[in-house]
Amino acid sequence: MAEARERWNMVRWKHTKKDYLIRGAIALAIIIFVIFLIAIVQSALMVNKYHKYVENYTDSINHAHKNGGIMVEHGGESFRLQKERASNLYNIVVTAGMGKTQKAPPEGADIYTLSFPDGSTMLLAETDIPEKNRENDVGVYISFTNKDGETYQYDTDLIDPGLIRKTLRP
Repeated sequence: MAEARERWNMVRWKHTKKDYLIRGAIALAIIIFVIFLIAIVQSALMVNKYHKYVENYTDSINHAHKNGGIMVEHGGESFRLQKERASNLYNIVVTAGMGKTQKAPPEGADIYTLSFPDGSTMLLAETDIPEKNRENDVGVYISFTNKDGETYQYDTDLIDPGLIRKTLRP
């Protein structure tokens, strides 16, 4: 037994540069994998939230068509949005796609407030688009709060603010 222990003590693990490089490469691969995994999960969550917003917006539009329409408030005026214009607005907003999520409306914005009969609201305003990869310098800020109080806000440079004003005019 003592002889086996003595032989074991003679074995020394010598760490070579190759061992350290392999460990470093494995650690780097794990870090890169985790970063990509986080990015994929965040993207999936953002897309899921957007799809839920579109579903809620669709439900509110359909409910409005059957229950008195959408009330628009802007510049101290209130008026009912015609069904055809509400449908046009829906098509414009949904066709533009996801946009970039925002935390608050642009400061000092000229906001249109749309009130749906189910309790949902939508805010629309012209906004500057600061991103370098933008299509246009000016776009539209959109905030939709569903009947349960969940809010989805974003801006998009794929909608012309003039088209929104034209669609929402009394």
